[in-house]
Amino acid sequence: METPAGSAPAVPPEQQITEDMPVDGVRHAFWTASVPDGRTQYELYGFTVHDDGTAVGAACMWNELHQLAWALHAWRSVRRDAE
Repeated sequence: METPAGSAPAVPPEQQITEDMPVDGVRHAFWTASVPDGRTQYELYGFTVHDDGTAVGAACMWNELHQLAWALHAWRSVRRDAE
């Protein structure tokens, strides 16, 4: 089944993570794999939404599945400075 344009790919629950933020909000990420140019590429798409409605998204791409920890760390490191 092809993913409709403009929608996220269907991924199994074990490839999704949702976490409450330590202070004010929630973050969600999922990871999947694609095959551009005949090579497997892993992709993580993460979003953080704060209680005031502000949000940020991050995308990480890497070549070896064992590097998922790096992608999760990069996503979790996104911070918002207080104004």
